[in-house]
Formats: sequence, C-alpha cells, structure tokens
Amino acid sequence: MTVKSKPTVLEAVSAWGDPFDQAQTLQYFANKIDEQASKFGSTELEAFQVLKVLRLNNAMELAALREKGLRVYRKGSGWTLDSRDFRRWTAEMIAKLSHKPRPTAPTPPPQSSALF
Repeated sequence: MTVKSKPTVLEAVSAWGDPFDQAQTLQYFANKIDEQASKFGSTELEAFQVLKVLRLNNAMELAALREKGLRVYRKGSGWTLDSRDFRRWTAEMIAKLSHKPRPTAPTPPPQSSALF
C-alpha cells in the first residue's frame, strides 16, 4: 500500500520528480493563489496568507522560492507575494517542465530460475 501525500510547492519545483505531475501541481497552486487573492481582495498577499495554500511551514521557505525565480519581496517586516507574479512564474516553470522527458518506469531485475 502506498501513502499519498500532498506535495509542497518546493517539491513541485525540485529537480526530482515527474515533470507532468510537477506541472499539474504548479497549476493547482496557481489556481489556489488566485483564489486567495480574490478572497482577500488584493493581488499582494502576505506570507501568512499563502503559507498554508502552498503547504509551506514558514516564511523562510517562501523566501527560498526566490532561488527558483519567483519574485517574493520584503514589505515591512514580512514577505509578500504578488499573485500575478506567481501566475507568470508557474507558467514559466510549466513551460520548462514541458520540455523535460518523463522518467521511464524502472525495470525490475531479472528473475533467477535457480531452484533453492
């Protein structure tokens, strides 16, 4: 039995993983961020407004996405994310992922026909 887990946005942009799954996850996050912006009536969202949506533990994890090209900036004493920038960033990431080949399923080792 496998355990299903909900990936974080950091996992969706990691170098490891299936590009198709990562693209779908990024699309999901972009839609959720747009919902948050609509809910709060602003495209500028503070870290506390997006951490749960992106499945991140703290604002430093959000800030770490800057290394992946996301525009996250300081506003006052906290981190802020613009939902329009997030949508553009996910579109760019999805475009990059579309050029990556899907990993092939690992082939099982050959079975031995020796009798014990």
